[in-house]
Amino acid sequence: MDERGRLVPHADVFAIDLYAALLEQLPGALDLLTPVSLNDANIAVLGSEHGVYQLFHAGESVYLGKSQGTLRERLRQHRRRCMGRLGIDVADMSFRCLYVDKFVDAAAPEAILIRRYRKAGLAPWNLAVGFAPKDTGRERGSGAPGRWFIDRPVNHIVSVRISDAGRPTPIDRALARLKAAVPFDLFRYASNRSRRAEDRASVADYKGREVQLPEGEVSLMSHLRLVAEALPPGWQITVLPQGVIVYRESVDYSYTLAGWRHGEGGVVALPRGKALPSTAPS
Repeated sequence: MDERGRLVPHADVFAIDLYAALLEQLPGALDLLTPVSLNDANIAVLGSEHGVYQLFHAGESVYLGKSQGTLRERLRQHRRRCMGRLGIDVADMSFRCLYVDKFVDAAAPEAILIRRYRKAGLAPWNLAVGFAPKDTGRERGSGAPGRWFIDRPVNHIVSVRISDAGRPTPIDRALARLKAAVPFDLFRYASNRSRRAEDRASVADYKGREVQLPEGEVSLMSHLRLVAEALPPGWQITVLPQGVIVYRESVDYSYTLAGWRHGEGGVVALPRGKALPSTAPS
C-alpha cells in the first residue's frame, strides 16, 4: 500500500499510534484510583472483566500485571501467594485496577505500565523469576526459586488444623486435607494428574496405607512427619521457599528449608539447602 498522502486527492490512509496514546493515558488513569486492601471483600466486588492492576506493599508500588482471565481470579491468586509466608503480611498488601477492552488489550497495556513504573523504581516485584503466581512445576524444583521466594519463604513452622483429623485416613485423602489446610498456595504431591509417568506410577504406594493426623492446632512439620512415616521407604517431603512437595525420590535440593526423608532406617530430617543464604528466614 502507498504511504499516507501518496494516494489520490479523495482517498488516503488513516493510522493511529495506539501505543503512544496508551503510554500517555494509561498510567494517568491508574494513578487516579485509590488503592484498597487486598482482601476478599474488595476482590469479590470486581466484575468478570479482565484488565490491568497495580499491587502495593506497605503503601509502596511493587508490581504491575495483567489478567488473562478475570481480574477477580488473578487478584485472588496474588492474595493467596502472599499468605502464609515469612517476611510478608498479606494485610499490608493493597491494589487498584483498570478494566480494559480488546482494543486496549491488543496494545499490551501491561508492558506499557511496567515500562513506566519500572523506570521510576515502582515495580521491584516484576522479575523474570519470582512473584507471579505460577507453579514452577516438578522439573523446576531443583532450580533457584527466585529472590522473592527466598526473602519470603513459606511459613512451614505454622500450626494447622486438619478437617476429619483424629481417625485413620487414606494417605491421598490426608494429603488433600493438608493441601487445603496450609496457609500458603503451593502444596504439590504425586497423584494421577502428575505430569511425570513415574509420579503417576508412585501413587500405587498410597493403596492400603493410612495415617491418623492429630486433632487441634498441630505444627505442620509434625503432620508431615506422620505422613512420611506412613509412606514406604523411598519417599521424601520437601519444604522449599515456594511451598511443599511430596514425591517418591531422594534428592538434596539446593534450596531445602526443611523436610523428611523415609529411608531404610526410618524417617530422618532433611538438611538445609546449601544454596540458601544465611540471612534467609527459616
